[in-house]
Amino acid sequence: MQVQYWRDQAACKGIRPSLFYPDNELEEQKAKAICGLCCVRECCLDFALATGEPEGVWGGLNVRQRRRISRSRSGLMGYVHA
Repeated sequence: MQVQYWRDQAACKGIRPSLFYPDNELEEQKAKAICGLCCVRECCLDFALATGEPEGVWGGLNVRQRRRISRSRSGLMGYVHA
């Protein structure tokens, strides 16, 4: 099990988790606004990318945005190894 000390510093700590699994764009924007104030946003995003988190707002990005990053990173790795 991976210990995630960064979570103790997260701006979302204590906020209802369902906000970060939004049903609409307004809720998504609220979640992203909280992430925008967070000092561990990059750690959160790295965690979501490394684990392939399939839902929610992590590190200020939704799943679609994280998939784009994952694909671009995969493309870069293919280019480096080619």
